[in-house]
This record gives sequence, C-alpha cells and structure tokens, in this order.
Amino acid sequence: MLNKNGLIYITSTPNANAFCVDIFQEKWNQHEPEAHLMHFSSKHFDDYFLKKGLSKLEEYYFYQETPYANPREDTLKVAQAIQLIKEGKRVIFRSPPFWENMMSLVYKK
Repeated sequence: MLNKNGLIYITSTPNANAFCVDIFQEKWNQHEPEAHLMHFSSKHFDDYFLKKGLSKLEEYYFYQETPYANPREDTLKVAQAIQLIKEGKRVIFRSPPFWENMMSLVYKK
C-alpha cells in the first residue's frame, strides 16, 4: 500500500540490541511486558523491509536529547551493574536511560 518513494518511520521503539539489555535483562527499563510484548532490533526491521523492497534511509539512537538523560549518573549505574555481574551477583535494580535503549528508523520504498 506504500507509494513509490513512500516512507515508513519506526520511531521511539525499544532496541533489543541495546547495551543494557544483556546487563539488566528483565530489569532493562524498556522491558515492559504490558506495553512491549516483543522486542525488536534494527536487524529485524532491516530483514523484513528488505524482503518488501524497501531500503533504510536513516537509523538513529537517541539519548542525550531526551529529558531522561543524565550521562554521569546513568553511566555510574551501568558500571555498578557490570561490577555486580563480575562479582557473580544479580542486578536487582532497574536500568537507567542509556545510549541505544531507544531507536528510530526510516525506510523508503
């Protein structure tokens, strides 16, 4: 149904390939089963839209532009979680906002 040169925007979508996914797992701040039953990465969309004859125009992972960003505190919290994992302990706190947690993608027919 998309016209030639038409665009599809996938925006403000949790990124299943985000750095924090592996560290925080179910405590990842974008893991909300009530809202996001499935998690996607850009590769999922790339593979799907390529089969439909679309190409990716833009890929962007926002963080610092958001009102949630606090690079210093967020980085310290991620470092704390990494240290817990290194010590063989579970991470029991929720992940902070962080780079690559959310993605926006644009595809063109």
